[in-house]
Order: sequence, then structure tokens, then C-alpha cells
Amino acid sequence: MNTIIRGAATATFALGFSFSVTAHGAVVQFDDITTNQVTQIDLEFPGSVYSGFLWSNAGVVSQNNTLGTVSGFQNSAFSGDYVAFNLGGTPMTVANSGGFTFDGAYLSAGWLDGLNLDVKGFSGGVELFSTTVVVNVSAPTWFGFNYTGIDELVFNAYNGGSSQTQFALDDFTVSNFTPLAVPVPAALWLFASGFVALLGWGRRKA
Repeated sequence: MNTIIRGAATATFALGFSFSVTAHGAVVQFDDITTNQVTQIDLEFPGSVYSGFLWSNAGVVSQNNTLGTVSGFQNSAFSGDYVAFNLGGTPMTVANSGGFTFDGAYLSAGWLDGLNLDVKGFSGGVELFSTTVVVNVSAPTWFGFNYTGIDELVFNAYNGGSSQTQFALDDFTVSNFTPLAVPVPAALWLFASGFVALLGWGRRKA
């Protein structure tokens, strides 16, 4: 299973094109995004909304990749085959404007042992939490954070003057949130509007 929703959940559907879900918690495992070896979340999901959160500068990669370079990514998945990572080694953000609790995640380094990873939690642009953890390439490590009442997470990795600052993220565990709605592509809205208009025209003809 890829995204595990915990607790009571309700869902509403409209014309089969959009839905909203309210839930208490989730474990995001990244295995339902792609069958490619590597991709970007914003290329796969409208508006970069995946599993109810807005992801910025985030990619996913298979630990079974055959991209020609031995790396920590091949040891990085705790569950399934895919993990998220920070594109270009630059900061990655995860946000939900309705607020959430970041419980924790499995983290590892993409290339170098001893990678420093700053994990900061914000609410309304104000920093509420900040923790620095050290991750390695050999295996993912669980880190609990319990960042409550935040609306944005920022992951920033660094290791002295090295440019190899990519990290891996798996089993992203969150609670106390309402998933963001996935933006409906304009073409679908046009189709839906036309379909509704056609139904109205048919009733008038009848």
C-alpha cells in the first residue's frame, strides 16, 4: 500500500472528477507515483498536490534504479521501492495550508555519510520548530519530530562545501490534517461544464 490513511475518513465526489477526504493521519510511501526510475512530483500531479500535500522541489527515485552510479538511494527505501528526494540537492518543502502534525519519517543520505539535514516547521511563515539530524548512505533511519500545528516543512541538507547534498525520504508520517484538493485540469472542467449543459439541453428538448 502506498498512502496509508489512519482514522475515520469521509469523501465526497463531484462528477467523478474531484474529491476531498478528511482523515486523522497518513503514512506516505511514494510507490504509487510512477513506474519510471526517477521523476518529479510536479510532473506527475496537477499543482504538485500529492497525498493531500503541496510538494516543492521534490522528486521520486526507485532504490532499484540502474542509472549507472552506486549511491545511497539504492539503500534508502524502508517500505516499497520508491523514496522522495530533494531535486538538485536544494531545499525541499512540504505544505498544507490547513495545518498538520509532522510525526516523523525515515531519512537517509543520497551520496555522503554524515549529511546534515535541517528540518524546520513553520506556521504562517513563523518558524516554530527546528531540528538538525545526521543521515548516512547505508540505511534509512527513523526520526520522530512531533511538529504540531505547522503548515509548512522545509528540509535543507548540507555537508561542508560538498555539492552532493541530496537526501532520501520514506514513510513520511503526518496527522491532524485535511488533504488539499487536487486541482482539476482545465480540460476536465470544460468537459464537465459541457456535459452539464448538454444534460440541460436534453431535458429542454424532452
